[in-house]
Amino acid sequence: MQYLERGWCSTYLVVDEDSFDNNVLNIQGYFTLSHKALIPRFASKGKIKETGGFKEAESIHFVLIGQLGRYIDKNDDAIIYGNVSGNELLDYAMEIIRSVDSLIPCRCALVECSDNVKLHEFYTKYGFKFFQQDELHYQFYIRI
Repeated sequence: MQYLERGWCSTYLVVDEDSFDNNVLNIQGYFTLSHKALIPRFASKGKIKETGGFKEAESIHFVLIGQLGRYIDKNDDAIIYGNVSGNELLDYAMEIIRSVDSLIPCRCALVECSDNVKLHEFYTKYGFKFFQQDELHYQFYIRI
């Protein structure tokens, strides 16, 4: 919430438009977009160059896709997940990033995740490439 209040990110909701007919807001998923300057301490010079940076770059700028997830409703002792896939959420995020890229150029988008093989496979299947592992996250990028 701190990032949103400070104006450092935008949160996007994926909603079921059909539910509007009944005056209901049915949230299916969400993601945030922000910018991130990354210090490439652990990335190879080839990866730095591939993202549009210079070999001696002190930082590289990315559009950060964060907080990607399906909505979970835990009412009435039942858990109901939003009816949207991770690929669809990434598609929505990339659509916004590509539309903004014509106004504010950026060469790559970035996702960060924990040491989770399933997440790594999910992002690489979508087209992200491993960039580096810092102290907290595995970082994957995709060219816009």
